[in-house]
Amino acid sequence: MISTVMLPFTAAAKGADKRPIGTLSAENDAASSNGSWSWDAETLTLSLNNCKIKTKELYGCVVPDGTKVVISGDNTISSERVALWCRGTMVIEGSGTLNIKSKKDTALTTDESLRLKGGSVYASTKSKYSAPVVIDKSLRVNGGSMYVSEHKSNSGIEVAKVIRVYKGTLMSESKADNAIEVFAGKSIYIYGGRIKGKAEGKTSYGVWSDGSIYVSGGKLRGYSKNKESDSYGIGCVAKKTFEISGGNIKAKGNLTALAAWSRVISKNNKGSEKVTPNLKISKSMKISSKAKVRKASVSQRYHGVSAENNDYICEKFCVLGKKNFSYSYDNIRFTNTLHSVTIQQLINE
Repeated sequence: MISTVMLPFTAAAKGADKRPIGTLSAENDAASSNGSWSWDAETLTLSLNNCKIKTKELYGCVVPDGTKVVISGDNTISSERVALWCRGTMVIEGSGTLNIKSKKDTALTTDESLRLKGGSVYASTKSKYSAPVVIDKSLRVNGGSMYVSEHKSNSGIEVAKVIRVYKGTLMSESKADNAIEVFAGKSIYIYGGRIKGKAEGKTSYGVWSDGSIYVSGGKLRGYSKNKESDSYGIGCVAKKTFEISGGNIKAKGNLTALAAWSRVISKNNKGSEKVTPNLKISKSMKISSKAKVRKASVSQRYHGVSAENNDYICEKFCVLGKKNFSYSYDNIRFTNTLHSVTIQQLINE
């Protein structure tokens, strides 16, 4: 194992240095004595080949914007806080494995976007407050795989804006309560490959988007298996739409398997403002459970900071279920939708 003294973290924040800091050399071009890692300053390429980095410092490796990480063999980066941090956009490719571990914080993070093109990335943290993977902008998966398991925080893979998967695998699972395994702040697009979120804690979510979800190919799996509390397989606050036009989708949830809903806070009108969540399923798709799309709406007195203004919350739901969908605010009562659903493209006979 390599354990070295890193440079002050403030050196990376300047933005002028195109060099990694942390357990790697401060020189522009550097390589380990045994060839387990090397840094090319001209191409901003960090090559890892059976590299084992373990440090008791806060940060394992901090790389500049535009870094390409090429992995071969079996590699590990472990630190007290962030193990691998990119100060902008980063690409990970190769044919090896990369184990990224943190004791007290996020294991893998980028200040902007991450593109995964190859290799197998395993991220883990012992923190109860930080997700193992945090991407401050967008995540694009064009190959390779990323796995998160047994975290203790409220999310596994957390992306501030957009997730796009063309090929490869994105997967997170845990028993953490109140957790979202795969989360996007704006939208999720699946063209191919696979996304899987498996939640087993109380009030948990398999896959969730704060905006829209579009599935035109690949596989989408969202499971929430806790039977003692509200749990959701796949869902989104459908500011635009939840659209399924291809691929293969499986969802399970104690409360809702698959759902889209919207919410507005409206002034003094008892929630009469229009809310339109869209759950669109192509006619060429087969729903194995024969569930129907149910719609429900409810207006609620808003108990927030503006309650003195008689604000109301207006919510509308589109869900897949066999039962009628009901809701009462004061008692927090739901009449459940379908517990599980499979949607797949029809095969022409």
